[in-house]
Amino acid sequence: MSNVAFDLEVLTKVAAAIAPPGTPASLPFAALGSLGPDLYEYVPISEKLSGLLVKAVEKAITTETPASVMAGTLPAVDLSAVKADASLAAELFEKPMMAIYSVLFNQIVLPFWPIFQRDASLLNQLQTIANNQDGNALKSIASQLDQLTSDGTTLEMLAPTLLAVMSLALQLVAIPTAIEVTGTGATPWVPLFDRLSEFLRWHRTDTFAQNLDQSAKTDNEKAYAYGYLSHVASAVTGKPFINNVAGGPYRTHWWRNRLVSNWVDAWTFGRYETPGASMAGDTPTPPYTSWANICSSNLQDKFNVAGLTEPAGQLPPAIKAIATGDLGSLPGQFPADVAAFIQAAIDATWPTASRPPGFTTEAIGQAAVGLFGVVWFMTSGFGPMTPLVLGSAPSGCPANVTPPWVTSHGSPPSPQQGGPSTGATVCGVILAILAVLLFIFGAFTGGSTWGAGISAVIGAVKAFTSGGGIDWDTLQCDIFWLRKLLLEAETGLLKALVDGGLAYPLPVRLGNSGINGVTPAVDLSGAPLTKSNSAALATVGVANLYPHQLDKTNLGAADLNFQKFPTSPAETPTTVSFPHPAAYADSVVDGSGLQNGGILHGGAFPSINMFFGDALANAKQLIPAHAKGLPRYNLDADRGYGWQTWNPAVNTFPGNGTVVNPTPDV
Repeated sequence: MSNVAFDLEVLTKVAAAIAPPGTPASLPFAALGSLGPDLYEYVPISEKLSGLLVKAVEKAITTETPASVMAGTLPAVDLSAVKADASLAAELFEKPMMAIYSVLFNQIVLPFWPIFQRDASLLNQLQTIANNQDGNALKSIASQLDQLTSDGTTLEMLAPTLLAVMSLALQLVAIPTAIEVTGTGATPWVPLFDRLSEFLRWHRTDTFAQNLDQSAKTDNEKAYAYGYLSHVASAVTGKPFINNVAGGPYRTHWWRNRLVSNWVDAWTFGRYETPGASMAGDTPTPPYTSWANICSSNLQDKFNVAGLTEPAGQLPPAIKAIATGDLGSLPGQFPADVAAFIQAAIDATWPTASRPPGFTTEAIGQAAVGLFGVVWFMTSGFGPMTPLVLGSAPSGCPANVTPPWVTSHGSPPSPQQGGPSTGATVCGVILAILAVLLFIFGAFTGGSTWGAGISAVIGAVKAFTSGGGIDWDTLQCDIFWLRKLLLEAETGLLKALVDGGLAYPLPVRLGNSGINGVTPAVDLSGAPLTKSNSAALATVGVANLYPHQLDKTNLGAADLNFQKFPTSPAETPTTVSFPHPAAYADSVVDGSGLQNGGILHGGAFPSINMFFGDALANAKQLIPAHAKGLPRYNLDADRGYGWQTWNPAVNTFPGNGTVVNPTPDV
């Protein structure tokens, strides 16, 4: 899976050491190239598939009741209409990640994110007015407050909608890679069924990199090729770190790989974008709470070669395009000459008959829209992605005093999971936030805590604007509590998205402080999420073997326990994931130098099992060499550290847990 921030940080280091080609105007092309084949992960789903998925989710929502939502029962999302259409079923298999983001954007982001953005801004203004006891300003803003009532009605549907979206997402997370499929009709030794990004990462990686470099003519093309070679160095040295933390490669643990990649991205961004940041063991300086926040970093602007717009205070057109599958003219904004350049390198590397369908210049423009939209969602800070800053309570609002409209609704419920066990660890994440959302916004009841608070504030303001008096202390306190509840809802929503592998964590979550100092963030099994695990697995109780097989212990589906370090048996024969002492990601960005000759000295198939050093040092070797002499690495470090590309022997099935005499990819 993609490591957008990691790859961009490596590129920044490389650019400081080796001047990128062209002018500063070409830098976004280098940034796009630095993401490598991962660009193709982001090709959005079609309008037809999006429509059917949305319809299935909306139908599932209609089956929910107050009791089922309170119980945390995931509604069944029926995908039979998709599975009945062979072309749509194939598309869903090819694009499960973008199918998840499409429905998430359609059902959660489009209707609810503007509300969080708008209501936070309005309540912040109202708090300042009340604190200053500014009657004139209060009268001038009074006409806007009815919007809070309307928004509250919409927010009552947030909890049931979240349940339905997560129910669908779990079905899609359970779709394995084609190479892991077993059973009647499966042919994992045929790469034509690879997803586009998988194919580029697993086959003829050396030849493609060389073709890009050698065919680049313009500044933008040269910048893209330069960035791509930076990515090769970043992938060969950095993916083993991700795999070690995850317990297996993308091939066997694709969604856990994404979860871990998000945490490592957030840590890497904070480490290099915070002035003076350093680590002493597990202790950061400055503390994690003061590290740069990736959630508001706007990383999409670094590679926006298509000039996609993002109007201030609004959702960008790319979000609606992904949500509906209607991309309109957006893909056409990608520079046609660069798309043709990338496509020509693909054509020169793989004949059409030997590669999966879908490699076109149009797909490149579409992927650029998808990449921009998803990274905007994760790093723009819009809506709840950067929760509001609450500040201190007003002087008239003592800490031990709770407004009656809050206490009249009792305490947050503690729903218990109902229905089938579909990804139990993920359901725990859903239920934790569900309790908060139900307490604040309600569900189907029309009597939420939020609504009561809004009514109290609006009633007080209307009485004042009609000539009556006002209790400023009570108004200050009511507004503060509304903002406090909104912050709790935003924090919970972001946590659910982070723990579900869909968003980056805030800096405060990167480590845990206790009586024994700072320890790295951990998953639900206690395994670190930002630090390699060679020294930590004793506390998790899992054998430190690599790679762990695809985990089918939950309903026989892939990777549904992605919030835990895998307990599945190791794939045989076992290999080495990361031949380096336990470390953080800076060890493979710029902290190790060039080791054992670096990646240009990778040796014979399948691997020399020796540490190559960090990405920066290897990029400084690879780029001046124009990728000449580069071994044919698997860019996911799939079978182990430094492994080269391989293919299952004919009539063998890696999904059964054994790789039989893997053959070099030719």
